[in-house]
Amino acid sequence: MMGWFRGNTAPVPVQLAPQSVTDRYRAHLDTLAAASRQASAVISPAAFSTLRRIDDRMRPLIDDLEGRDILPEHEVAIDHFIATFVPDTLNLFLGLPAADQRHGGRGDTMLCEQLLALEQRARDFGDTMRTDALQAMTTNGFFLEQALR
Repeated sequence: MMGWFRGNTAPVPVQLAPQSVTDRYRAHLDTLAAASRQASAVISPAAFSTLRRIDDRMRPLIDDLEGRDILPEHEVAIDHFIATFVPDTLNLFLGLPAADQRHGGRGDTMLCEQLLALEQRARDFGDTMRTDALQAMTTNGFFLEQALR
């Protein structure tokens, strides 16, 4: 009844800190790992193993990126890779008829080939990040040399 005398009693919503890029990457990898485990009864051991190796390559890379500035093109590429390319490949396979999913069959062969290509790209991400870090150090050394003359 005379609520306007009590003032605003609605709780103030707590604002959460925005999720970091690396936290988002980890969440995507966690989702992918869960999907891989769930699909393990359907996919071949070779495909499952390749999915694990992709995860094993990406997690340390993401840990290394923690707190660093990431070039926008790398941010988009990594995000698409772990949030779209790898999961879509798995989901397309899971959408095949059961006859095409059998181990050693056409669908399984295609899945393994595509996952191997994705694993190579995961390796390339690591190489690219190391090369970029070394290039940044080289550039910094050049600027220091010029500034301290």
